[in-house]
Amino acid sequence: MADEFKSYTEIKNQTEAWRQAFEQVTARAGEIRSFWKEANPDQVLFTGCTSPYYAGMSAAVGLQQQLGVPVRAVPCNELIQFPDAYLTRDAKPVMIVLSRSGRTTEALWAVEQFNARFPGRTILLSPRENTPLSALTHLNFFFPAGDDTALPQTRSLSSMYVAALTLGAILSGSQTDLDTLQSAAGVFPSLIERAEPVIREAVQSRETSCVFFLGSGPLYGIVREATLKVLEMSFVPTFCYPFLESRHGPRSLLDTNTLVVGLYSQAGRGLEGPVLEEYTRNFGVNSLAFVPGSGWDAGAVTRVIPAGVSWGDRLQGLAYLPLAQLTAYYTAIQRGLNPDVSRNTTSFIEIARP
Repeated sequence: MADEFKSYTEIKNQTEAWRQAFEQVTARAGEIRSFWKEANPDQVLFTGCTSPYYAGMSAAVGLQQQLGVPVRAVPCNELIQFPDAYLTRDAKPVMIVLSRSGRTTEALWAVEQFNARFPGRTILLSPRENTPLSALTHLNFFFPAGDDTALPQTRSLSSMYVAALTLGAILSGSQTDLDTLQSAAGVFPSLIERAEPVIREAVQSRETSCVFFLGSGPLYGIVREATLKVLEMSFVPTFCYPFLESRHGPRSLLDTNTLVVGLYSQAGRGLEGPVLEEYTRNFGVNSLAFVPGSGWDAGAVTRVIPAGVSWGDRLQGLAYLPLAQLTAYYTAIQRGLNPDVSRNTTSFIEIARP
């Protein structure tokens, strides 16, 4: 049975994880504001390794729009190797760390190095408590309902993303975003119910030799994460690009055995649909469009999935994330693989100190 795997259960059961992540962060809104006022940051860094880093990429785009200060996501290894490329000597940064395990060596090193220069200016978002990483960070938020046991991060990644978006909503004072995020958990079951049959049919409809994910702006980090999920679960060559960027060299790989998944944005209305339509019409790709709602003009593509919510580009990736996870899951099932594991990797990476 395709649903016998842990990853399937963890993808399908995210309601409580989302709710707990939101509640754990909002319950300490006053503490967050006090921390921020005292830190008075002139720049913000999200950091993590692979999946958490990609969630930080998307959260960073929205937070910079809201706060008006430089916000960027940088993988832990970059901060270790090239700190002065991202942090000037007179900087007043805050670092927001996302980590499922709280044990990955690169994350520990990055925070240790940051603390040596900027003590007391770190925030941790993680489903796991009492980890080596939590002992190094200053303001910690945990949401154990978001933990998962399969190797690919699904429910845990979504809950970290909810927490990051909620943090941004508190710091920016956006009650609209807070209201949306509070209601998001209640939307999840119907979202999955609508989307799953279409995703399963799309993946099973033809042999897939290559997958492309397209997404722009705050959705680009989500397509980076989607790419990783397909690679980890199915080992199918997978790529991601912003919609219009894909129209250059990348489309040389497209053919009838390519699954192209587009994550549509409000800002891309009128621009993104024609790209996926072109690939469907000219190259015969198997195209799947994730759009905010019914009636959205996705172009003449193979299949369309309305998320049923129009949350704005800053938050829309949260609705698309579990759909991308299901796409990866069914790609693995189509190939007869176990999506709970992945070759050549482990749930966290340890490196010996040089």
